[in-house]
Amino acid sequence: MRDRLAGDVKAAMKAGDKARLSTLRLVQAAAKDRDIANRGIGKEAASDDEIVQLLAKMVKQREESAKAFDDGGRPELAAKERAEIEVIREFLPRQMDEAQAQAAIRAAIAETGAAGVKDMGKVMAALREKYVGQMDFGRASAGVRALLSGGRRPGFAGGGARWFRPPWPGPRNGRRWRRSRPMRSRAGPASNSMPPSASGGRSLPTAAAPSPTPTSS
Repeated sequence: MRDRLAGDVKAAMKAGDKARLSTLRLVQAAAKDRDIANRGIGKEAASDDEIVQLLAKMVKQREESAKAFDDGGRPELAAKERAEIEVIREFLPRQMDEAQAQAAIRAAIAETGAAGVKDMGKVMAALREKYVGQMDFGRASAGVRALLSGGRRPGFAGGGARWFRPPWPGPRNGRRWRRSRPMRSRAGPASNSMPPSASGGRSLPTAAAPSPTPTSS
């Protein structure tokens, strides 16, 4: 990887290709920065796999920048970012197509024994270990989640179900749930009825008052 990069830098210098040369030197600088970081923690110089990870990250950064420039009405800067992407991708493994990525995801799920969304981290770790630079891990993550959720609505961890109390009457455990609602009195006017609680919900007529007894004069 490093030898090829150095050779491409020399070729770009001879050809006077300033844009390509600038991008190649950015890649060299990123590799040197990783070497320095590794030495700081007692590790060896960055391996080819680590450099591939750096390149994949550089591609993603430039894709995001290109989109931002497009949204901001700066197509010339977006084109510059995409030109750098093309140069960087020359050093990355061949990208998987959709069918290959799906096959790799299914194989990783089988190998890790993942049974639900809670195992998603294991699957993604296996994919990152094997396919650095060969797939878009953002899209792969969405594919893993869809497969592990069993096609259910997002948020149902492990493809399970959640029970909610229905807002309508429905049987459960031999009983019926009822929507709480205010009691309505069916009684007539107060002068001619009893409270529903005392009458079983039905209005009862009041007894007629006795007529007064006439008194003798």
